Amino acid sequence: NRGPTYVPPYQTYVITSSLDDGSSSINTMIHQQYKILQHDSSVLYAKHDVNAAQSMFISKEIKEIYTSTFSLPLPNVLYRRALYEHNLIQTIQEQLKHYDLILRRTADQRNVFYLDDRSHFEQKSHEYMEKTNIFQLCELIDKQNIQSQQEYLTKTINSLNQDLEMIIGDRKKFKDILNRICGKIEQTNLPYLYFLPDISLRENNLLLQPVIATQKSATSRLASYLEQSLRPMIQAFISSNIFRNGTDFIQKLNQYFEDDNGKRLRSTTKFVTIKILNFPHMVSHDIMLNAFQDFLRDYIIVPDIENLSLGKIFRLTSVFLHNNRFYYNNKIYRFVKGGPISLPFMETLTNMYLFQCFKSLAQTTVLKNEFYGR
Repeated sequence: NRGPTYVPPYQTYVITSSLDDGSSSINTMIHQQYKILQHDSSVLYAKHDVNAAQSMFISKEIKEIYTSTFSLPLPNVLYRRALYEHNLIQTIQEQLKHYDLILRRTADQRNVFYLDDRSHFEQKSHEYMEKTNIFQLCELIDKQNIQSQQEYLTKTINSLNQDLEMIIGDRKKFKDILNRICGKIEQTNLPYLYFLPDISLRENNLLLQPVIATQKSATSRLASYLEQSLRPMIQAFISSNIFRNGTDFIQKLNQYFEDDNGKRLRSTTKFVTIKILNFPHMVSHDIMLNAFQDFLRDYIIVPDIENLSLGKIFRLTSVFLHNNRFYYNNKIYRFVKGGPISLPFMETLTNMYLFQCFKSLAQTTVLKNEFYGR
């Protein structure tokens, strides 16, 4: 989450009223914005089997309320505030462009902004892509030929869907599952890569964190299905080693001390924090899949999940890991380690892998009776 996405309506008033004909522009804006709402409403009508007469009546009511709400004149106080904010943002944008600067939120999920020379930031980004072993170059894209990117995406989705159908098998029996996991060309975009600055270690040392926008990626539907199917099972086993917040940490720490009548807390007790940067991108797909296979064998006692065998679930997970592609600087890359952290299923897989690591550590003599977690 990069912060609030809601824009106060009064900003729209200022932008439209600054055009030649304010009232005409506002009416045009209302008409264009309502088209989006109308499309979303149509999807809901179809999803919930609303008949034509009801949908027409509801749409008419919504349009009247929507139009009347946005046609109201702004109070003078709000208008002055909106005008000030609009001019401020416009000035910032002009200054950034004039001095060739870049303004980005930092990667630590706080409302801190990083200001830097654009050429320096882009140089760091290119150096990251040249040195990293996380991604593999798949194809060069002709920036003059936009169609080539769409052709590559279409070819990728068709190949992915064929793999999924081959794994699932009986198309009639598993029709619903196939509809949930197969990519739809008209609803899929090739994700793009951008970087956020990470200044958490040293103030003068700029690190970059890659971020992939994956909302409509080729694997997003498959990832959503696997997340819904596997997360409850995985979470049930790994929750004891995860601290949800500070309160949860204190409660588990107190329980650890009380289990041995308080004898575990001594003057020599050490509290250690280990921070691993970019951990989801450090583990190769083969290692991640081996850990997942061990987890399914050791902890999942049911033979199937939603009538799919554990073997098929494993193969679907393998397809997910090996097919996360994205676009950057006229090139298409593929993850060879980890995957997009913006997909919740990638977090679930990472937590599962760490659980397997903790299990191995707990079997050692040194850490057998120690308290640990993340």
